[in-house]
This record gives sequence, C-alpha cells and structure tokens, in this order.
Amino acid sequence: MLKKIILGTANFENKYGSYSKKKKLNISEIFKILNIANKRGIKEIDTSCNYGESENVIKSIFNAKKFHKWKINTKIDRRYLKKNYISEKNLNEIIDKFQNKLNTILA
Repeated sequence: MLKKIILGTANFENKYGSYSKKKKLNISEIFKILNIANKRGIKEIDTSCNYGESENVIKSIFNAKKFHKWKINTKIDRRYLKKNYISEKNLNEIIDKFQNKLNTILA
C-alpha cells in the first residue's frame, strides 16, 4: 500500500530526467506541477544542493502562501564533510547549515 508520495525537484531548472533532458522546466511549469501536487494532497518535496538552481526556484515559489505548509527534505552532500573527518561536531555544523538554508526557503 502506498503511504506517501514525495515530489522530486532535481528537474526544476535543470536538464534532468527523461522529460527535461532537452529543456529545462520553467517557473510556470514548475508552479503548475506544485499546484497539481498540492490539490492532490502531496505536500512534501525532495531537493538537494546538487540540484543546481532548484532550491532557489523553490524559495521563490514558496513565497506564495499556498505552499507554506509543505515539508522540504534535502540531502547532505559529502563535499560538506571535512576531508576524512566525521565527528558529531562536524555533522551538527552541517545539519545546522542545512536547517538554516531550508528556513530561508520557507521564510
């Protein structure tokens, strides 16, 4: 049984995926996708710092009030880890950085 659908954003402003390899999705297409997802009860998206401009696109669109209750998931890229050094302090710094970044998207 399907419990949850999370909308991926790798193709937001990037040439990614089978549809987008030849062209980027523009803001109006992205907004349309988010509106349809919102109407269908999908209120969670997945993003990454590796997705180019997708986080900036999400930030600009999420300023619209209708998206203020959405949940945003992101991934921490290994380039943010100090070379050969993984510690609780290091990971906490990275998590804080990403939480602050997500908070600016939802602000």
